[in-house]
Amino acid sequence: MNPTTGIFKVCGHGQIGEVRRHVEEVAHHLGFDSSIVKKLGILATELATNHVVHHTLDGRIFVQKIEEGKRLGIEVVAIDQGPGIKCVEEALRDGYSTGGSMGCGLGAVQRLADEFDIQSHIE
Repeated sequence: MNPTTGIFKVCGHGQIGEVRRHVEEVAHHLGFDSSIVKKLGILATELATNHVVHHTLDGRIFVQKIEEGKRLGIEVVAIDQGPGIKCVEEALRDGYSTGGSMGCGLGAVQRLADEFDIQSHIE
């Protein structure tokens, strides 16, 4: 596997740490500051945990190095075929949870990311 890319199927707790470690390794490989590495680890953990907590179907995390001119970054994309999020605005608010958690995950991801996008479709 290329040290700056990765595709992870997330269907259980065991994959959460695998995704986090990979994202942190990519960040180290690219020379990111340790505080950024930690933030990216939290971001990856939250996205992977959502797949497990919400029992998503075919949950996957895609990781890749991105470049914009001389700036390097890491893109982390979480995709699943779950039931969808009824109200994205509520799901991003700290304290809101449908999975019995503290309800800070998606809000934390949004705060930690330089760029953030979420799309959800209710079927």
